[in-house]
Amino acid sequence: EEVASNVPRLDYSDGSCPSLLLEPTATNLIPYSEDFSNVAWQKADCSITSNSAISPDGTLNASKYTSNGLNPYLQEFVSSTSITNSLSIWVKGVGSTIGKVCKIYAVRDSYAEAINQTFNLTSEWQRIEATLTFSVAPTSTVGFRLDAPDNAVIGDEVLVYGAQVEQNSYSTSYIKTIGTAQTRVADGVNKTGLSSLIGQTEGTFFLNIKTPQGLGTKRISLSDATSANRVLIQINDANLITVFFISGSATVFESNYFALPFLEDYNKIGIKYKSNDFNLFINGVSLDSDLITALPPFTVPLSRLGIDGSNVSDLPFYGKIKEIQTFKTALTDAELTSLTTI
Repeated sequence: EEVASNVPRLDYSDGSCPSLLLEPTATNLIPYSEDFSNVAWQKADCSITSNSAISPDGTLNASKYTSNGLNPYLQEFVSSTSITNSLSIWVKGVGSTIGKVCKIYAVRDSYAEAINQTFNLTSEWQRIEATLTFSVAPTSTVGFRLDAPDNAVIGDEVLVYGAQVEQNSYSTSYIKTIGTAQTRVADGVNKTGLSSLIGQTEGTFFLNIKTPQGLGTKRISLSDATSANRVLIQINDANLITVFFISGSATVFESNYFALPFLEDYNKIGIKYKSNDFNLFINGVSLDSDLITALPPFTVPLSRLGIDGSNVSDLPFYGKIKEIQTFKTALTDAELTSLTTI
């Protein structure tokens, strides 16, 4: 589904309850992401029939890829000097190809190097994704190659849709192209004017989030819309989480670092704060209980919820968010155990 600017992107891929999808800037380098009949796509031992099936976007725009020989593949080269590339495409087995193996390759500089990942074809649409790193950076081009199926027989058929090559450490959501590479700008979320909903002398901050690795440090905060006063949750590139309390530009408390238990999956995080009482809960477990006599108050009331540190350029969080809640009181440990239990 395509959405307009300033419309939240809701993701249902993890179940019936949607998540808010937040992603960094990304570019699909493949200029013809759906038109596999275009001459930009090299076709070996195969033929393409356009508009042969309903694609994952619900319209009749998926292509049928038919093996005419024993080593069929589709391939397109794009301009890139990135050592790491994330490749993705939707595929669906048809008849004899259900259960067979397909491969997607990243190819460096006209086969100076080719690395691949294998997948099993099924009777359902699946987006296969691979992040592949070359031994050295390309000098000019990266190729996307799909072998489907591996060890084909003549007449084998596979449905394909939505190819993407990105200079990212993971595959982001699909970016459609029609003739040229296309870029999607970064997502950003914040809300100001919330001082009446945020605990100033005591409070609780709850998150249910999922974040991919390899995106650098990420932050979510309650702040005064500056970096001077804030409750700051920070997750580094190794998925270690810590909490900062900053008042009048001084760090009055910093928690220990803890590993998020579920990499690439949802974690429930609860923080409570008031004078002489701080606790960090992750997935029902108390991890860091401290007496913090210097906190609160903040020198200026907290009024902004930001999926960032204190402004849109301050290490924004990328991933998926199922829930964010603020409470004007510090919940009990029993309440936080119940709230954060997976």
